[in-house]
Amino acid sequence: MQPVSPPSQPTDAAAQGGKPGRLTPDERRALRQQINEAGRDVYRPNRP
Repeated sequence: MQPVSPPSQPTDAAAQGGKPGRLTPDERRALRQQINEAGRDVYRPNRP
């Protein structure tokens, strides 16, 4: 897996003016990609 870089924009709700805990579309896309990569690592079949 590749190292995760910090988000380019602050995720603090006060800084963005949104609800706390909401991710930007780019952050959601990056998180989904990381989850998919982790799932592939976990469920990779063992082949001799």
